[in-house]
Amino acid sequence: MLKKTIALLLCLCLLPALAACGAQEAASDPNAGLYEAATAEMLGIEVDISDMYEKGFSIELKDKGKCAFNIDGQKGSGKWTLDGEALQVEGGGLKMSGTLSEGVMTLENLFDLGLNMTLLREGAQLPTVPAAPETGGAASGIAGYYPLFRAVIEGVDYDYDTLSELDIVDGAYLLLNEDGTGEIGFSGEVPDALTYDEEAALFYIATGETFPFTLEGDQISLYFEKSDMTLFYKLDSDAGESEAAG
Repeated sequence: MLKKTIALLLCLCLLPALAACGAQEAASDPNAGLYEAATAEMLGIEVDISDMYEKGFSIELKDKGKCAFNIDGQKGSGKWTLDGEALQVEGGGLKMSGTLSEGVMTLENLFDLGLNMTLLREGAQLPTVPAAPETGGAASGIAGYYPLFRAVIEGVDYDYDTLSELDIVDGAYLLLNEDGTGEIGFSGEVPDALTYDEEAALFYIATGETFPFTLEGDQISLYFEKSDMTLFYKLDSDAGESEAAG
């Protein structure tokens, strides 16, 4: 979600040394080929792959269910299976699952961090992301500027002071406009546009993700199931829309 934070989390989950790659073989399987990471997102927020893996992230699918990894310069080998579009990749203590179709590979919840990645074979294109629904311009009773003030991650409660020490609070906010549009910002990141449905209590992030929210008085909370994380935002009645620029 936060590029620096995500990169740190992934560094803590660095893979052990994988077994050496086998010799390259001529491929006849229609799904064989080199798949290189194109996009990654965590909790609906796009992250830069180069920030996490300076030396790249790729998987080469070979014949007879064999494959080779290159994960941030660490090379290794493993096996892969495909059942319809359901993909399983294993090797060197690593297990990954996702989908594979027409040269587009998706890997879901990598390293149990809620990280989703899309890899492309040469010539393949990224799937089109559906646009968020129009809001119809209806007036909203929850419009306002909501700074982040608390987070609960895997049952551990982080208050404002702790988040400040981690350099997460500054620049982290929700901005909800009266016409049902808005944005969500994180420290050091470019904000993501969103639309929201107050009646259904749903946020539609521009990346294509949908998240439910809970409103209690002047506080809004967002729960991210993949990472067992809840973020809490509180209305700043003295702030205007210009606050988001910071």
